[in-house]
Amino acid sequence: MNIKLAQFILSLLLVTIIPPCNTVHAQTKPATSVRQKLLFNDNWTFKLTDQKEFSKTDFDDDNWRKLSLPHDWSIEGAFDETTGGTNGYLPCGIGWYRKSFTRPAAMKDKDVVVQFDGVYMNSEVWINGSFLGRYPYGYSSFQYNLTEYLKPGDSAVNVIAVRVDHSLQPSTRWYNGSGIYRNVWLLATNYAHFHNYKGVFITTPSVSVGQASVNIDYEMAANFFSFEEKTAWQKNTWEPTAIHKKAIVRSTITDSKGNVVAKNETVHDLQNFENRFKISHAIKVDHPSLWSSSNPVLYYLKSEIECEGKVLDDQVTSFGIRKVEFIAGKGMFVNGKPEKLKGVCLHHDAGSFGAAVPIQVWHYRLQKLKEMGCNAIRPSHCPFDPEFYNLCDTMGFYILDEAFDEWTRGYPWNFTENNRGKAMYGYHLYFNQWHETDLKSMIWRDRNHPAVVMYSIGNEIPDQMDPHGAGLAGQLVDICHAEDPTRPVTAACDKFAVANKNGFMDVLDISGYNYVDREHGDKMYQPEYNKRPGKLCLGTETYHSTRNFIGYRDFDYAIGEFVWSGFDYLGESGKYPRRGWDAGIIDIAGNERSEYYLRKSYWTGEPVVRIAIQKKEKAETEWYPRLCESGWNWAAGDTLPVYVYTNCDEIQLLLNNESLGRKKVEKDLYYARWNIKYTPGSIKAIGYKNNKKVSEHLLKTSGQPVKISVNAIKSPLKTNGEAITFLEVSILDEKGNLVQNMDQEITVNAIGNAKLIGLDNGDLNYTGLFKINKRKTYRGKLLVTIKSSSVAGIARVELVPERLKPVQYALGTDVVKQLNAQ
Repeated sequence: MNIKLAQFILSLLLVTIIPPCNTVHAQTKPATSVRQKLLFNDNWTFKLTDQKEFSKTDFDDDNWRKLSLPHDWSIEGAFDETTGGTNGYLPCGIGWYRKSFTRPAAMKDKDVVVQFDGVYMNSEVWINGSFLGRYPYGYSSFQYNLTEYLKPGDSAVNVIAVRVDHSLQPSTRWYNGSGIYRNVWLLATNYAHFHNYKGVFITTPSVSVGQASVNIDYEMAANFFSFEEKTAWQKNTWEPTAIHKKAIVRSTITDSKGNVVAKNETVHDLQNFENRFKISHAIKVDHPSLWSSSNPVLYYLKSEIECEGKVLDDQVTSFGIRKVEFIAGKGMFVNGKPEKLKGVCLHHDAGSFGAAVPIQVWHYRLQKLKEMGCNAIRPSHCPFDPEFYNLCDTMGFYILDEAFDEWTRGYPWNFTENNRGKAMYGYHLYFNQWHETDLKSMIWRDRNHPAVVMYSIGNEIPDQMDPHGAGLAGQLVDICHAEDPTRPVTAACDKFAVANKNGFMDVLDISGYNYVDREHGDKMYQPEYNKRPGKLCLGTETYHSTRNFIGYRDFDYAIGEFVWSGFDYLGESGKYPRRGWDAGIIDIAGNERSEYYLRKSYWTGEPVVRIAIQKKEKAETEWYPRLCESGWNWAAGDTLPVYVYTNCDEIQLLLNNESLGRKKVEKDLYYARWNIKYTPGSIKAIGYKNNKKVSEHLLKTSGQPVKISVNAIKSPLKTNGEAITFLEVSILDEKGNLVQNMDQEITVNAIGNAKLIGLDNGDLNYTGLFKINKRKTYRGKLLVTIKSSSVAGIARVELVPERLKPVQYALGTDVVKQLNAQ
C-alpha cells in the first residue's frame, strides 16, 4: 500500500501493516517432556582459511569472527568475473567453524546427537579433537552422535569444529552458497528411544469425511534401559546379558486446537541391545478435517515409550489427513476431488540472504505465489531446508520432492556442462557411494509431510540417454517405494525421445517431461500419453508460454506443470555482469513482473486485468516470458504494443479517458492487444464478465520524485522471539504515482534493537556488495528486511534517499510508526 502523508501534527503517523491474505494456519502443537531439541546456532566462530590445527580442542580462536548460524560466506563476498557464473560470480573456498559449549544440564546422562540441516559442502566434523565424519552432499540433513566424546561434568567445555570445503568449482549449475547455511540442533534422548528421522512413519490409507484410518510404523532402539546400565557396560562390570522389560508404546493424536481426537497404546516386550525394534499402530479418527492446498489443517501425533511407569521417550510429529490418488487417464485427486498441480520451480537462495534464507523470507515469497494461484513447488534440484516443508504444510502447497541434479554422467556436447558430470566437481563424484544414503535421508525426513505428494529421482539426468540408465533409475525408484510406498516417483526428463526407447521412462510411476513442447509443439503431452496410456503426464519443467497451461488445462491425463521459474535466482548467470537468472515470474526482490498477472489469469477465478507494454519484440531465449512492463513513461511518438492480461470476457481500453474500443478475449489467449501511439497521461483497462464490469487497471505518467513510501509487512513467524519486518520502499511523485525511471540510492540505518539483514532490488546486473546498508532502487523500488528483538528498548529504521528527505520508522509489535513527515 502506498501511504500518502498528511500534514504532520502532534500524533505519530502509522504505516499500516499489510497482513497476508493466506497466512500460516494457527496450530497448537503438543510439547515433549523427555526428548529435547535445542537450537545450536549461536556463539560460533568462523575463519575463511584452512589449517589442520583448527580441529584441535586447544586451538585459540579468540581472534576469529563471531557469528550466529545459519551463515553463507559466499554472499558476503565481492563479485568477481573470474570466479564463474554458475555460483553467481561470488567467492567459495574453504572455511572453518568452531563452537565451545558446555553440555546443558538437562542433557546429563542422555544420548546426545548434533544435527546439521545443511552444510555446503564436503563437511568434516570434529568433537573435542575426535573426528566424527565427512558428508559430501551439501543439501542433505545429517547427524553425529556426540555422547561418547563429551567431557564429563556440567562445567566442562567441549569444542566442536567443522571444516567446509567448497573450493572446487563448479560444483553445481546454480548458486549454492558456502558454509553452515541451515540450522544446527542438539538432540538428547534416553538410551531407549524412537529412531531420529525414520522412527515415526505416518500414513492415512483410508480417508473419508466421516472417518480416517491413521497407520503409524515405529522403529525404536533400546540398547540400554538406563544410563547406569550403559556405564556399567562401559566399565566391563556388567555382563551384556539379555534384559527384557514390558513397555507401553502410546500414540495420541490431537487436532490443530490441541484437542485429543484419538489414541492407542500397546504393550510390548523390549530387549536391550535391540536397535531396530518395529511395531505398528492403527487408529481411527472420526470426522477428520482433511488437508489440501486450500485447507492446510494439521494434526499432531505424540508418540511415547513408557517403561516401569517412566516415559523413556516422546516425540511429536505433525501430519495431515488426506487422500492423494493418481489414476491413469483420469488425473490427480485430493480427497476425491480432481486437482491440477499449478506449480513453479524454485532454487534455494533468496537475494541478499544467499543460501542462508530465514523462514520468514520464504513465507513472504510463498505468500506472493499463493496469491498468484500457485499451489505446488518443485524444490530444484535438491532437498530444501526442513523448515521449508513445514511452511508448505501450513500454507497449503504440494511439493515434488527432488533428490539430485546428476548421477554418473554429463552431456559431452553442451558447453555449459561437462562429460565427466553436469558440473565438473558435482555430485557425480559421490553418487556411487552416497546416492542410497542421500535418497533415504530425504525420504525419511520428508515422508510425514502432507505437502509432499511425489518424489523426483533426478533433473535432466544425462544417464537417461545411456543404456545403463533405466536399470539405475529402477534402483532409485525401488528405494523410494521401499522407504515410502505411498507416493509415486518421477524424474524430470528433457531427453525423453531417447528415454522412451531405452526403457528409462517405463520405470517411472508418472512420466515427467521438461519442455515437452520442444519435441511436440502445440500437441504437448498427447503423443507421449499415446505411448504410455497407463501413466499420467506431468510437466516437471515448462516455459512460460500459454500452451504449457493449455496442455494440461483440459486433459485429464496431464496433471499439471512446474514453470521455470517462480523467482529470479543467483547463479546460472550467463554473461557478466549479470549475476543470476532474470526470467522468473517474480524478481529477486519480490516484485511481480507482468507475467505474474497472466499466470494469475490462468490459475485463479479472481477477475484479473493487467496492462503490460511490450518493451522488446523477441526475448533472449525461450525461458523468458513476454518482455513487458507496467508503466506509462515512454518516448514521445513511440508506437507501443499494449497487452492486457486477463481472464475476463471482454476488455475496454481508454487512453486519457477516451475509449479505444472493446475487444473480446479469446479463450486460449488470456489477453487482448492494441498498438497505441504513446501519449502522456493515463491508460486504463476495464474488464467485463457477462457484460458487467468486474475489474480494472490504471497506469499514469509519473513526474519528478518527491518522497518515498513504505509498505510494512510483519511476518507472522518468529524465531527465538525475534520478529522480521519487510519494508517495501517505493519512490513516488507528488500525486502518489510510482516513479520507475529516476532511481536513487537509499541508505538504511538500523537503530537500537533493529538489525538490517537484507537489502534487495530487482537489478541482477548489480555487482556491489550485498551485505552493506545502501542500495539503489530499481524501477522505483527497494526491499528492506529488518530483524528486531523482543528485548525492551527501541527498534528504529531510518531511510535516507540521496535526493529526498529522510524518513524514520519505529518498529512495534503490531504496527510500524512513522516518526517524521516528508
